[in-house]
Amino acid sequence: MITDHVHIEEELRRTQRRLDVASRAARLVTWEWTVATNEAEWDEGVRTILGYDQDEVGATIDWWDEHIHADDRDRVRADRRAAIEGGDNRWSDEYRVQRADGSHVTVRDTVEIERDTSRHAVRLVGAVQVTVGEGRVEAS
Repeated sequence: MITDHVHIEEELRRTQRRLDVASRAARLVTWEWTVATNEAEWDEGVRTILGYDQDEVGATIDWWDEHIHADDRDRVRADRRAAIEGGDNRWSDEYRVQRADGSHVTVRDTVEIERDTSRHAVRLVGAVQVTVGEGRVEAS
């Protein structure tokens, strides 16, 4: 029983390492947002790809929205809201986001919208991939 538990934990570590390396290779920032509480989390890509220290990253989706380029922000927020309210299970958009150094990169944000049995959006889980501009801040 303990041996099985140890093997499972090791497999989880290998899987996590593989995911981390693949995310860096693809220049991804993965994230999730709990709609009811507005709480959001980002993975290490927010540091390695966009250059933000963990203490600079806000705990709500509002932090991310503030870093969307001003010319794109209203459109992105409206389109995301329409997908949530329209009952969609996926949402995707391309827009510019500000890196910690003040420069902007173009990203493709692809999102799965998880819904409860009443079809209300509960959580969004996404992957932001840098498509244009320098995407690597720190070698890992």
